[in-house]
Amino acid sequence: MPPTKLYPSAPASGGGPRHSHGAMDSIGPLVVQALSLPFDTARTLHAAAARAGLIRKSILECRDFEKSLTALEQLTLGPWARHV
Repeated sequence: MPPTKLYPSAPASGGGPRHSHGAMDSIGPLVVQALSLPFDTARTLHAAAARAGLIRKSILECRDFEKSLTALEQLTLGPWARHV
């Protein structure tokens, strides 16, 4: 399996026989989604708070929040963090 955003440490294709991990290949994306759920929830709650007027609607504030949350997600999840 070639390296992708979901599997950053996957070996490059080519060099030898490929082994299929079967169930493990299908579980990988589910694990990434489960680990990312708290961060997606924080993004959803932040957007809902802005719509409700509890926090200021500002493009700059939204950018700063997203930047901070993305850094926290990458620090916490390491190679399993999503990269956009």
